[in-house]
Amino acid sequence: MEIKTKISEEEVERLISLPGRTIGTGFIDDLDFLLKEKGEEGVEKVEGAMTELGHPLKYRELKDFKWYPTGYYLLSILVAKELFEWDDEMIRRMGVNSQKISLITKIMTKFFVSIERVLKETPKFWNMYFSAGDMEVIELNEKERYFLLILKNFPGHQVFCRYLEGAIGQVASYVVKNPKCREVKCYLKGEGEGHLFKVAWEK
Repeated sequence: MEIKTKISEEEVERLISLPGRTIGTGFIDDLDFLLKEKGEEGVEKVEGAMTELGHPLKYRELKDFKWYPTGYYLLSILVAKELFEWDDEMIRRMGVNSQKISLITKIMTKFFVSIERVLKETPKFWNMYFSAGDMEVIELNEKERYFLLILKNFPGHQVFCRYLEGAIGQVASYVVKNPKCREVKCYLKGEGEGHLFKVAWEK
């Protein structure tokens, strides 16, 4: 049975040609979310659609700490969004879930003692997941209760921008109250040199 998406061949090739690699735990975290939301049938649909696009995926054959092409990973998220017609909030929830269950996050939580420490560890945290891209802290304003992060040298895809809003917000939630992360400038829209995220929280 064919499982078609509306993703163009050009977009597939753009994603697959992106530089860098990502660790397998990202796929495995997303498998958890797919199972929760769509069950085994949903997992099979994503895997089938990836095969139709020429990039077969078997979630359970991937290894937590093995590296895979970043574009392959981003494509798997985009395929899920298209197949299930998920909106931005659902993709954010996917990102949130990733940081609730991630092995890497569990390892890093010993450093999550303050917002300053979390931000200090942010570049290292990013590079545990991705070999390409540089995440930097631009500003921390504790009085106004927000901070700014920029992700450079990582073209990505807008679906992953939404995913990161959820993931970054979840990490911040370990040290601040009810954080909300939103991308305020996007490289893919020609807005600056990277993806700029703002995280604001409650008093």
